[in-house]
Amino acid sequence: MGPVLELELQLDELGRVIARLTKGKSSATVTSSAAAGAIADLAAAFEDTVREGCGECYWPEGGGDYRWLFRRTGERVAVVVLWCANPVTGWEHVFWGETGWDEFQQTLRGAVARQTISLG
Repeated sequence: MGPVLELELQLDELGRVIARLTKGKSSATVTSSAAAGAIADLAAAFEDTVREGCGECYWPEGGGDYRWLFRRTGERVAVVVLWCANPVTGWEHVFWGETGWDEFQQTLRGAVARQTISLG
């Protein structure tokens, strides 16, 4: 089955949200200066995936945007993060990982709940 996809959300002293994703030897750090909105958008993209099988959201950051994409296929989910600093250069790959749907639901919902409490 392979390594588990891990997702950790933290808030820094400047009010940004920092997401750390790891899957085996692959890892990425994704940030947004609009923490509350970014966490809410991530949760909404996940709920779209629950209902429709796919979801996406954007995290604005100084100098560009991160784009999160979720696609569920049966009992698996693919998690993709892209970065765009300039519309001319387009989207660049930041992270890709696939994991079990049930474990990902627990991981994402737990991470969002912990940071929603911190923001409250």
